[in-house]
Parts: sequence; C-alpha cells; structure tokens
Amino acid sequence: MSMAPDDLFGAVRDVAIVALLARHWPGPGARHAMVGPLAGFLLQARLDPARVVRIIKVAATIAKDPDVQDRVDFANSTAKTFAAGSAVTGGPKLAEELGEDVVAKMRTWLKGVDEDALVLDPRDPMRSARLFIEREHTMENVMALRHQAGVFYRYEGAYHEREEARLRAELYRFLEPAQYLSKEGIKPFKPTKSKVENILDALRGLTNLPASQASPCWLHPADLDARDLLACRNGLLHLPTRTLHPLTPHFFALNALDFDYDPNAPNPEAWLDFLAQLPRFSDDDPLFSRG
Repeated sequence: MSMAPDDLFGAVRDVAIVALLARHWPGPGARHAMVGPLAGFLLQARLDPARVVRIIKVAATIAKDPDVQDRVDFANSTAKTFAAGSAVTGGPKLAEELGEDVVAKMRTWLKGVDEDALVLDPRDPMRSARLFIEREHTMENVMALRHQAGVFYRYEGAYHEREEARLRAELYRFLEPAQYLSKEGIKPFKPTKSKVENILDALRGLTNLPASQASPCWLHPADLDARDLLACRNGLLHLPTRTLHPLTPHFFALNALDFDYDPNAPNPEAWLDFLAQLPRFSDDDPLFSRG
C-alpha cells in the first residue's frame, strides 16, 4: 500500500502526539479541564475536528482514563464552539495543565500553532463585522467607527469621514489571512466582492447613528452639554468654564481644532493690532442706516 508523503507525515505526527499525551495524561480531577485547551490547541493548529477527537480518544484510552466518552464529548463540544467562530482556550492554558515542555514539543511537530488565527464563518457577516470593529476600529474599548446619513466616520480626536472605498480595502486586508472551518478542516476564507459587501452592510447596521444624534452630541450619558464643548488637539474644552476634559470617542463631533488649547497663551498682538486699524463706525453712520 502506498501513501503520499504528506499523509505519511501526518500519520506519524499523530502517533507521536498520542504517545506524548498518553505519557503525560493528568491524574483524576484534572483530566476533564485539560481536554478543552488540548482540543483548542489542536484545532488552532488546523487539524480537522475528526482528527482532533480521534487523537484525544486514543490517548485517553492508552492512558487508561476511566471516562473516555466524557473526553470525546468535551472534544466534540470544543470543536463545535471553534467552528462557530467563538474563542477557545489553547496553548497557554494547556501548558498550565501538561507543562510547557510538552506543549512546545507538540508545537514543533505541528509546524507552529497560530493561536491568534482569525476563523470566520462566511455565513455570519455580523460576527465578522464585529471582529473587524473590535480589532481595527476600537479605541479605549469604545467603538470608533460610526455611520450616519450614508457616510462612515472614524474617530481621530473628532469624527472624520472615512471613504467607503478605504473601508473596503481595509476589509480585504483584514479578511485575506482569515480562515473558515469546513467539514474537511481549516481552509482559507478567500474574501470576494460578495463576502466583503455582506460584511460592509453589517458594518452599516452595527455602527449606525440616527439622524436625531446630530453633531455635536454624546454617544454615552455625560454631565456636560455637548453644545458647550469644543474639541481641541489636547482635549475637550468646556467653553463656559475654560476647563479641559479628556478626548473620548463617546463625544460625536465632526469638527475639531488642529492645535492645543493653552490657557496661558499670550495675547494675539498681531491680530489685535489689525483690529485696531479697522475704521470705527457709529450707530448713526449711513452704512448702518435702515432708511
């Protein structure tokens, strides 16, 4: 019987992982907690779910674990969670259970584990849009991308228009390294025009601001009247009191000064000299006559 080199390598690798796991299988009380991060680690290494479950089942059997079915069920549950695009624990947590040496050896055999891999579901553009916002357009744990009256705005001290073409380009870059979980295992997401448009439409919904929230306004309850604030480069200036408050994406304003507010700034002598040179008019000057 002949076997392709890649298949042979995979089979030998799986045997090595099973042997290593069986040798270091934890004792009573720690086995169940270990299976979740173990399954997550192997899934993040792009092994297909059936292969992950098989490795865990065989290792548990060789280690004479009295509850093999529980380990299988937990591994299957973790695979479903991973397939849905939800976060699962992996290498760091597994190292706490089995030791860093064991995890490092498996990582070498698996040719590196990308534990930060972006796994998306092409059928779920809302989740993809949320992750895009979380990773690319969040500041101070606040969403920094808004959409109003057909226009996207990005927070940069104030909210500035973000061209849709630029957002499309950002989405293509964001999605290019992404993956999805198929029945055959992890595969490249491969962004297309329709996939990007679906996510872009989801972005419009997630970031939408109604017309009633006109600039300037607060997107989060605040004590100060938004109409009394002026966005400067170094903060929000409260005009009635001349006090400076921290900039925040919670403050929706489309205009801002591109310089700092300085309460100790000298008088603008040149400007005052210019004003002093302007002609003065009285109320009864013909220019002001209403006749």
